[in-house]
Amino acid sequence: MDPLFTKEQLNNMKREDLIKVTLLMQEQKSKNENEIQLLKDKQKELEFMNAMLSDRLALEQRRRFGKSSEKYADGYEQLCLFNEAEMNADVEDTAAYEEIQPSSYKRKKRKGKKEADLSNFEVTETKRYKLDEEEQYCPECGTKYKVAAKEIVKRLKFVPPHFEVVKEITYVYSCSKCGVMKRPEKTPPLIKGSIATPSLVAGIMNAKYVNGLPLARQEREFARYNLNLSTKTMANWVICCADRYLKLLYGRMKEVFLKSHYIHCDESRIQVLGEPEQEGSTRKMDISVLIITVRNVQ
Repeated sequence: MDPLFTKEQLNNMKREDLIKVTLLMQEQKSKNENEIQLLKDKQKELEFMNAMLSDRLALEQRRRFGKSSEKYADGYEQLCLFNEAEMNADVEDTAAYEEIQPSSYKRKKRKGKKEADLSNFEVTETKRYKLDEEEQYCPECGTKYKVAAKEIVKRLKFVPPHFEVVKEITYVYSCSKCGVMKRPEKTPPLIKGSIATPSLVAGIMNAKYVNGLPLARQEREFARYNLNLSTKTMANWVICCADRYLKLLYGRMKEVFLKSHYIHCDESRIQVLGEPEQEGSTRKMDISVLIITVRNVQ
């Protein structure tokens, strides 16, 4: 590369021109160094991407074309889940205890437990087991048997839930002389124009908010009993009844809440998803628990 200035030209330059040329050369050198550093960083980034893509390609080829085997890797031992005591026991120590055979212990049954468990339920069906008339005579002597004792056993029977239709008939009266008509008062419906009843909506709310059964699963459960009740209809019932009938209770609770002297709030952070290998997909959730202490609230 030919030089920009000859030796003679540099000797003939003034001091101010030499300073300008020097500053220009320093600036150009700084730009070149920055470009070189950027190219080095770009090279490292490309090398890293190339290595990562090579690893992914090798892993994918191993999954697709590699050998599949259920053998354990070298140095890996299958955990023993059921015979841990037998494998870790000392044979010599156990041999000394083989002749010792302690007597078996039988737990005493608590009397009256079955009666206590069934005391909350009434007896709706009674089965009686008797001999037929011709079987009530002794085959040895022909004497008729007498009842010596009665063995009474109670068992618990489960009756699946069922639906009952309540039919309402309203008689409308009219005066044959003046034509005045009169209709008797009847119980107002829970939701006008709907088949919903208090027991049905209460059962849906209890299953949803107490037992944690979603409305979609309740719809499938009702379909097994030949009841076509959609999730949308049940959702409308819950919202309507909560707004119409439970709003008064909510208002009273709010009054008590505002009159209380102390309101405690606990914000606990918990991990929603338990995935230790994927920390990026885990989230935190704040839970607030309100504890109300009421004093002198009428």
